[in-house]
Amino acid sequence: MGTIEVGDNDRLDFEPGRDLLRLYPGVAGARIDLQLRVGRARDQVPPQQYRLAAHLDVSRLAQQGRRRLCRLEAEHLITPGVRPVAFTLTGVIQR
Repeated sequence: MGTIEVGDNDRLDFEPGRDLLRLYPGVAGARIDLQLRVGRARDQVPPQQYRLAAHLDVSRLAQQGRRRLCRLEAEHLITPGVRPVAFTLTGVIQR
């Protein structure tokens, strides 16, 4: 799904989680959960922690007229290893 190079011949590899996208409707908008898994190319001692966040953009046509929908953030620090770990990015879509 995606890769981020972090230096020293290492990278973070992202893949979709079991339930990639969940929406929870509310009165003033909706909460959105994006479930992912992240692993790294090689183990690091001591393990490195990351604060993960993203912006979610939407458009009717691919790469045209994109609009920022919301910011997504992980609730806690993530410590990826060679075996991918699951985490959830959460945000709020307001009306």
